[in-house]
Amino acid sequence: MLELTILLCGVIVFLFLVLLLSILLKWNKARLITGILMSITSIITMILFIDIQISNGNPDAGMEFVQFYFPILVFLGFTTVGIFSTVKLAKGNINDVA
Repeated sequence: MLELTILLCGVIVFLFLVLLLSILLKWNKARLITGILMSITSIITMILFIDIQISNGNPDAGMEFVQFYFPILVFLGFTTVGIFSTVKLAKGNINDVA
């Protein structure tokens, strides 16, 4: 399960780079799909990370922030970026139609 979590972290970074590229080059469909995929992947990876940490008895005493809460904040940050990008694009498309 640890290997899957590490692989999904790599996928999140790749999707984040694609999202940045799609924002810069104004690829709206790629931006929409990438934002949704990045958010879903981040949530799944965060759940796997929490499950792994709990099953291994981590975090160490006094290192809770660095070993547990900070990685969760990073996953939540990627989730927020993906959702914000998707909502902003969808909101902009609604304004274009009206």
